[in-house]
Amino acid sequence: MDLTLDDDQLLLAESARQLFERSYTTAAAREAEAQPDGFSADLWRQAVELGWPGIALPEVCGGAGYGAVELAVLAEELGRGAATLPLLSSFGR
Repeated sequence: MDLTLDDDQLLLAESARQLFERSYTTAAAREAEAQPDGFSADLWRQAVELGWPGIALPEVCGGAGYGAVELAVLAEELGRGAATLPLLSSFGR
């Protein structure tokens, strides 16, 4: 079984990594933690603009049409950046 990420998956990982490195400093993480919702509204807005909340949803439902692998790639980058976002809770609504 080949577990190598394809070009789209690598691009997703790199774009997420760059966003967190640029916009989510340690100070920003502490500020987000102090917010009532526990996350940065600005970072969430950027994630929504990138289509992350719908990454694993079918296109007919308004999602990106990717799957669990892309969601895992994104989750890995969220962990790497220690970014608190309500990404997974957006799938239950």
